[in-house]
Amino acid sequence: MIKHWQSLIRITGILSLGCLILMIISHFVSNDSIQEEILIRYLSIPFWTSICLLLIFIALYLFMMVHDHKINFSTSLLAVLLLASGGFIGYREAICPLLDLSYVNDPQMIRLDHLQFYYSNLADSPTIQLYGYDQSGEKMNFEISYETYEQGKQLYEELQEMSGSYNVIADIKYLPYSEMVTDICMWIEEM
Repeated sequence: MIKHWQSLIRITGILSLGCLILMIISHFVSNDSIQEEILIRYLSIPFWTSICLLLIFIALYLFMMVHDHKINFSTSLLAVLLLASGGFIGYREAICPLLDLSYVNDPQMIRLDHLQFYYSNLADSPTIQLYGYDQSGEKMNFEISYETYEQGKQLYEELQEMSGSYNVIADIKYLPYSEMVTDICMWIEEM
């Protein structure tokens, strides 16, 4: 039984590497359009699914080893962490995009006002987010591209030169489960 699990883990690891190659190739042929970002998101589903399965299989293997008293009980904490990580990755990177399939041609739309932009370059790739308030006053945030950030920054520079009370507003089309922005239109409006 243990050899069966080891083989399953090995096969899933090899599958993950194969899917990673597909995902890397798709990144090299992209030119950062919204449609290509969506395509890359769907091409990455097999990779994330295989990673999710790999983590779950390793966790189950560790649980089995603990049950057979071949390793100590504290390893079960690692197994729980791997199981939770596999479930989270599976939901976020595979299930959410699949749930969004029905919205690809007809994304949801929301209008946000009092926009704020957040740019952090602490990791390998920068985190760029847009924050704003919807019609009910609920604060919402979306991950945006650098070009959209620059466009918003330019609107705020224009806003500084204007006298009176003005607000930056955005209409955002997005996929509801993965919260991926498919289109955004920003403008300045008098309050």
